[in-house]
Amino acid sequence: MRRLQTKDVFKVSKIIKKMNLDFTISEGMSQHEAGTLVIKQMAENMHMAEAEITDFMADLVGISAEEYAKLPLIDTMKYFEELKEQEDIKSFLSFVGKLDT
Repeated sequence: MRRLQTKDVFKVSKIIKKMNLDFTISEGMSQHEAGTLVIKQMAENMHMAEAEITDFMADLVGISAEEYAKLPLIDTMKYFEELKEQEDIKSFLSFVGKLDT
């Protein structure tokens, strides 16, 4: 999985808006806590932005959206775990969260 990039801010912002998510990344949160918070909220509302999430995750993994949609569930779960453990996930989510307020 590649590292998060500036272009991902726009994709995630669109997903958050479409899913009507409202989250705040607090100063004391760890990387893991921040990633878990957002992934959990997204998981509860994935049906609202299926295509956008599939496109975003496929791009992170480096495959087409069609290929990503056909992955075994265990692989999808692994990629979401990798995403929430990314080195800069807390600052990324904090930035995106501020854009959507």
